[in-house]
Amino acid sequence: MTQISTRERLRHTPARYKDAEGSPVFIFKVPDLFEREDYTRQVARRGTVYHTRERLKDLRREGVRAVLVPDQHDYWLAKLDRWDEVEEDLMEARKSLVDAARRGDEDGMKAESSALVEQYGPLSEEIDELEIDLIKQYQPLAEAKADNNYYLRVSQIQAFLSFLVGWENIDGIPDGVRDPGRSLPLALIDAVDQDDLDDAGLFMWSKLHVNKDQAKNFETPPSSSSSPETTKAAKPRRTAARAGKSSAKGSKRTRNTKSRRKSGRSSTSGATAGAG
Repeated sequence: MTQISTRERLRHTPARYKDAEGSPVFIFKVPDLFEREDYTRQVARRGTVYHTRERLKDLRREGVRAVLVPDQHDYWLAKLDRWDEVEEDLMEARKSLVDAARRGDEDGMKAESSALVEQYGPLSEEIDELEIDLIKQYQPLAEAKADNNYYLRVSQIQAFLSFLVGWENIDGIPDGVRDPGRSLPLALIDAVDQDDLDDAGLFMWSKLHVNKDQAKNFETPPSSSSSPETTKAAKPRRTAARAGKSSAKGSKRTRNTKSRRKSGRSSTSGATAGAG
């Protein structure tokens, strides 16, 4: 992460305004080491748990073995292996897409979006569908994903509350600065649009650290449903197995009712954006 002086102020306007005149501006301070630790403590007090990318990868594979019939293990485990190989490239491509959107470069967005879908769309869609099914049927993965989503939301909100020191162009609220050592005015919090609070909180949270491992856990591959159609290779469907019967090989993804292994949660309790 680029080092920024704690004396500096970070000005942020939510992306949806495209820097139009009169747009809301949120002004954040850069925390020192003690302020980072205070922030970390506040997030931990909310009972947050963060699961690493490696832990989520293990849980997906455990879910495949626990939920699907053995005939389908090799197919889906190979898909997960391939996804692990290309996921980092996909995250970089998504970043480029977001950058193009912020520049208002519609031609660049279309070109990058088409290339992204052509290269990764079918695999991304398959993994999304697999994970949705696993979350429904394999509790350890469902809990880990819920934990990480909660951690992200709490961390973003706390980053907003902890480090906002000034604001401009908030409807119904005069431009102002935060009194040192005081909480934000409740009237300000009530007046800020929820989407703007989320955007500004994410902005400050991302400035605190976001190591590569955590960033990838919170990225969701772009859906290909609204993008140009792509040709997908035939794949086994995923369905539930019935006791005493074997599924038709390669025709369905079948739930394995014989094995419901529970996995211990390998997690970092209270891990926060200040801990990276």
